[in-house]
Amino acid sequence: MIALEELSIPYIPNNESTYVGIGKIFSYSNNSISGMYIGGARDSSGYQKYYIPTSLTIINITKSTDIPGYAFYGCKNVEVVNIPEGTLNIDNYAFYGCTNLSRLNSNTEGKVNLPVGIVEISNYLFYKCESIFEIILSNETLNIGDYAFYGCTNIVRFNSDEEYVLNTPSKCETIGKYAFGMLSKIKKVIVCDTVTSIGDYVFDRMIALEELSIPYIPNNESTYVGIGKIFSYSNNSISGMYIGGARDSSGYQKYYIPTSLTIINITRSTDIPGYAFYNCKNVKIINLRIDSTLGNDAIYNCQATINYVFENPYFSNNYLEWDGKTMATKYDSGDGTIDNPYVIANSIQFAYFVNQINARNTYS
Repeated sequence: MIALEELSIPYIPNNESTYVGIGKIFSYSNNSISGMYIGGARDSSGYQKYYIPTSLTIINITKSTDIPGYAFYGCKNVEVVNIPEGTLNIDNYAFYGCTNLSRLNSNTEGKVNLPVGIVEISNYLFYKCESIFEIILSNETLNIGDYAFYGCTNIVRFNSDEEYVLNTPSKCETIGKYAFGMLSKIKKVIVCDTVTSIGDYVFDRMIALEELSIPYIPNNESTYVGIGKIFSYSNNSISGMYIGGARDSSGYQKYYIPTSLTIINITRSTDIPGYAFYNCKNVKIINLRIDSTLGNDAIYNCQATINYVFENPYFSNNYLEWDGKTMATKYDSGDGTIDNPYVIANSIQFAYFVNQINARNTYS
């Protein structure tokens, strides 16, 4: 069907185990097909030669709330995809390499609106989707997978009303490695305090970044690596970046941070690990919590002004007496073991503790 421009189907057959998506309903051939291109399956250049029409630019999924892995893999000519608002799952690689995808559940060019039920952003979900300008995620999003938005080089708004700003969803807990790599137009990143796991090189080659707010710096003190671990690693120089964020800055540990980065805010953790800002010579301002401590050589060859400005939110006077409704989502510190018990700092944390007990959650 080489003239097909728009397709509406209730679901995509799930062939994830064979890495085949929408290509399964079109054509298969060992030879090229006039008016079609290889797409809709992972091994697009190898033995799985599935073809879809070159003319196909709009796909509507009308019924299914589960979009399987590899669904639109390599569908480089597809520009518009609509899926049900009740969609609960979009699996790995679903839009991988959809370089012309410019609208998902949106009437605005360049805008992707993920359904509110999507709380897991799968691995490689929008890998190298270069025609996306804006991403809106659900506030309920908990996890962002590896390489999820890697190579989306034209994004200027990420979960934000402001241009050149990236905001993680307010309930986000984990961000996978390279998740935001190559978002080269973003100038400001705000990672919410609920995040407890940040993958390696999550901000790889974000060469326009000027200000970064993160809850903590992953502690790699034993390997003499600080903030460089969340940026880039290379044996060769990287345009728009310089060697920094690791002790062996001139040797085998070649970690790079953006030349443009001048402001860093550590908003939650009070333990700033050794070598955290080692050789971060372009950083001018570092804002920390008022009760923070610095590890060995944390600011070696870093001329930034250190400001202790962020208060411990759990010691706020607003929470000395319980208001009868507000509840914390975590304790001030500790992991619940005998050697490191939870520390309850105020009334809303005590309310959280009571809630956990009532839910029959136990502690070692």
